[in-house]
Amino acid sequence: MSQTVRRALWVLYGFLIAASAAITLWPEPTPVPLVTLQGWERDPKVFTEYLPSDVEISATIRNSPQSAFYQSYAPGIGLTTGDLATKSFSPPEYLSVPVRGRSALKSGSNRVTLECSDSRASLKLFASDTFAGTAESILPVPEKFCDRGVRLVARGGGSALIGTGTPASVSLLTFLKSKGIGMLFPHAFLFGLVSLYFLAGATLPRLLVDTAHGFLFSAVLLGMTGYAEFFAYYASPDLGVASTLLLFLAALSIIAFAAWFRRPALTGTWRQLDPFLTVWFLGSLAYTAILYSIDNGGGAALANYRFSPAAWSSDNQLMGITAEALGSGQPMQDLFGAGSGWQVSDRPPLLAGLVVFMRPFIYLLARSDDGPHFVTRYYGVLEIIYVGFWLPAVWYCLGTVRSLSWRMRCAIVLFVAITPFAIFNSIYTWPKLLGGAFSLLGCFVYLYSWEDGRTAEASGREPMTALCYLACFTALSLLSHGADFLFLGCFWAFVVLWRGGRGALLHLAWGVAIIAVLMAPWLAWQKLVDPPGNALVKSAFANTFGFEEKNVGVIETVIRAYAALTPAAWFDEKIRHFLLMLGAVSANFIDRMGDAGYNVAMNLAQKLRTRDFYFVGQSFAGAVICLALGAIGSKRRAAPIGPAAKQDISVCRTLVMLAVGSYLASVLVFRPVPIIHQLPYAAHLALLIGAAVWLAIRNRRAFYGVLAVEAAYSLIVWIVEPLFEAIYVDLLMVALSLAILAVGVSTITTRSPKAKIHVWAPAI
Repeated sequence: MSQTVRRALWVLYGFLIAASAAITLWPEPTPVPLVTLQGWERDPKVFTEYLPSDVEISATIRNSPQSAFYQSYAPGIGLTTGDLATKSFSPPEYLSVPVRGRSALKSGSNRVTLECSDSRASLKLFASDTFAGTAESILPVPEKFCDRGVRLVARGGGSALIGTGTPASVSLLTFLKSKGIGMLFPHAFLFGLVSLYFLAGATLPRLLVDTAHGFLFSAVLLGMTGYAEFFAYYASPDLGVASTLLLFLAALSIIAFAAWFRRPALTGTWRQLDPFLTVWFLGSLAYTAILYSIDNGGGAALANYRFSPAAWSSDNQLMGITAEALGSGQPMQDLFGAGSGWQVSDRPPLLAGLVVFMRPFIYLLARSDDGPHFVTRYYGVLEIIYVGFWLPAVWYCLGTVRSLSWRMRCAIVLFVAITPFAIFNSIYTWPKLLGGAFSLLGCFVYLYSWEDGRTAEASGREPMTALCYLACFTALSLLSHGADFLFLGCFWAFVVLWRGGRGALLHLAWGVAIIAVLMAPWLAWQKLVDPPGNALVKSAFANTFGFEEKNVGVIETVIRAYAALTPAAWFDEKIRHFLLMLGAVSANFIDRMGDAGYNVAMNLAQKLRTRDFYFVGQSFAGAVICLALGAIGSKRRAAPIGPAAKQDISVCRTLVMLAVGSYLASVLVFRPVPIIHQLPYAAHLALLIGAAVWLAIRNRRAFYGVLAVEAAYSLIVWIVEPLFEAIYVDLLMVALSLAILAVGVSTITTRSPKAKIHVWAPAI
């Protein structure tokens, strides 16, 4: 791709941002209800009334005296079976319909549709699951769909909740606000703010001690900011807003001071961060475009069923719900519903703190909307940015690999980014991938410090600094999610303690002390404010959340679980789990793990996507192929490699061994089935990076071949095929995601790095 074409595409993106800014900031016209309270045909014993929250439905429709909202649930009875319909109304150009519960994708009885009164033709409005919430399905009505009247119909089959409410005619502007074009400016705006804060954090160490640890220091600062903001907003929303504004004022002051008095420091920091921010920006923008390339009517739950029939729970929405509650001063107890059993303390606070940190700016974006009904979508975009931090983290780790060229580092980042694992988890924004990124950073920093420290004539300050970073990143990982507990445990035991030499015990003691100090505030909050906060720990070790026995401790729960398990049963369970992890299971397992409410007869692409979704053996087939080809190449090729490459191969071998070891430890120690989402995410990243670097060093052409096959597979199975099942396809977002792939590869790989990435290994 020529420089002219790349510039033209960037100019086009600039026009899209300008258009998106106009769409986001222009006042939203008032929606017009299409039926009155008397315009419904319903059995009050089947469909009962409820009221959505103000962040779920536009303020005009929610507060209108003519609006009504119904769900297939009756107190004392439970889920009900029956039909709900409106009287006939004229079809609008753009329709907004409240939806609730679960609707079938291809078959099943739960449906929300728009039916033509004359032809009985139907238009599907909802093919997702809103879980306990409500969403707005905002869709265009085809011009030739119905010449006369239409009616809104909801059918409840009794197997799952279904609900709907007053349909409304909305403007073209409202429609665009809800789609991908309306998310481009919020993405650019929020990423700009995060980048500003990150740049200030990276500049600070250059100003104070003249060190080039900018990226690592700023990564720690960003994580600690989210951690602190959780407690600030919990103490008082006003205190939280004040702390947000003061922190950004401090960031601006640091940058202004450096620009005026220490311009070389600011310039050097910017040059160092340039590739990191570029990779981060392009990756998060691509994932945002992929997410919004379709619409299934799920609103904030779009990501959950974006790759249906491979679907997951509402875990990705919990951080946004927690952030909104912190920002609005809601009590934390029973935030997710008393009947759900879940507590805020069951999940670490870091991502929720990072989201609420930006809440004042998100509400600034929503000022022109008809109430805060698009706030949850803005939260989703922000979470994609935060979770996408794994991209610059991987870029940093690859920067420590001295035997890789600039072009090869780009190729390996692309290799990881297009895996099914990365695509789903970068869009389904639970904090596991963010925790994996922190874990990986700490491991790479310490590994290269330890490898170089064996022969370097150093005073020991750099390895000790690396230990501090490892301890900080370990704590930040656990404060993001506890998924990497075993991977980090294996790393500290194998690398820090066993291979650490004479200073191993001292390093371990210092590391544990730092981790304990950083974890103490959260552990105290769990114990004193929202006890017990141990549902996930019980699930991991005893395969039960313990909601019915919250007063029973973890140890007692584990003892009870194992008391009923014979050695033969335990051994049989571990064999089954090991085979399941590899994907060697029967087809009915996928049917049970998939969305049973869909009853989908899956085509080949959907079957492959579902297996990618659950099993390590298939999802990481590209990494396995890299390892196999690298091993073959190491035996057949006698080409000499230099000391740098030998060190890199040693580090990659350690990473792969740690990944495999943590997988096996998870199977042996934990009770839940070891599908890909319940294994350490740092292990997934380590396996992908270690395998890719191994093959890239051994056989560059073979790696490019694997990359091409992986790209074609992901494009067909994960990007293109779901478009055919969508209610609405946004061709602009499809084109944008493909253009980012082309522009990103072309732009980054043809640039020469003007600044070296600081590592403990020699500069690259």
